[in-house]
Parts: sequence; C-alpha cells; structure tokens
Amino acid sequence: MAALMRYWKPIAAVLLVLALMGGMAAKKREGISIGRAQVQLEWDAGKAAAAASAASAEQQHRATERALAAKIERARDETNRATESRNKVAAALAAERSRVHDDVAAYARGASGSGAAGDSFLACLGRANALGGLLDQALRASEDCAVSGERDAAIARGLFAAWPTTAEGLK
Repeated sequence: MAALMRYWKPIAAVLLVLALMGGMAAKKREGISIGRAQVQLEWDAGKAAAAASAASAEQQHRATERALAAKIERARDETNRATESRNKVAAALAAERSRVHDDVAAYARGASGSGAAGDSFLACLGRANALGGLLDQALRASEDCAVSGERDAAIARGLFAAWPTTAEGLK
C-alpha cells in the first residue's frame, strides 16, 4: 500500500485518461448510432418521395389514358353519325335515280302512251323542256352531293390527322 501511496498521482492520471477515453468512445458509438438513424430517416424520406412521384406519374398516365379513350369514343361516334348520314343520302339518291329513270322513260314514251312517232312538235318540245328541268335538278343534286362529299372527306382527313399514331402522339 505504501507503493500505491507513492505512485497515486500517476495512477490517478492514468485512470483519469482511461475514463475520458471510455467516455469519448461511448460518445462516438452514440454518434455513430445517431448518424445511422439519420441516414435511415433520409433513406426512408427518399423512398417515400419516390413512391409519391411514381403514384403521381401513374395518376397522370391514367388521366391521359381516360382523356384519349374519350377522344377516341367521340371520334367513333362522329364517324358513325357521318356514315349513317352518308347511307341515308345514298339511299335517297338511289330512290331519286329510280324516279328520274322512270320519269325519263315516261317522257320518252309520251304522256299519252302513243309513242314518240305520233307526237306533235309542241308535245315533243314540252317533253324536252321537262326533261331539261329534270336534268337540271339532277345536276344540282349531284353538285350538292359533291359538296357534301368534300365536306365529309375533310372531316375524315381531320380525324385521321388527329388520331395518335405513335407513343409520342399520346402525350
């Protein structure tokens, strides 16, 4: 014990240094665990941000998809209406053609049915005027048909131009 009393100051200094070093090591370990927790928090925040971004992108994609589906449906409806309209016009024109054909045949036979050879000049002139009127009506109807056809063709060209053909056209 006498030896311990003699060297108590150096031993106390060594013990003090060891205690300080142990405390510093404990603080360092504590700092490392705090640093790991901070890194984990940052990692979790990054994953949450990426998930939110992916969900937002998916919602935008779905909204774009719904808008394009609605646009396609409207185009189909418009095309179906135009097709129905054209079919009605074609049926009306076919009926008109039959009527005109029958009228021309009736005028060629003559109003009395006696034939063209026994008709007078005035009767023939009357039939020619009536036939000219029919041909004039047919010409106006064909002009109206051509105008309608050009309009429908322009609509169809517009639909084809608006239709997306690539992935970039869907944006």
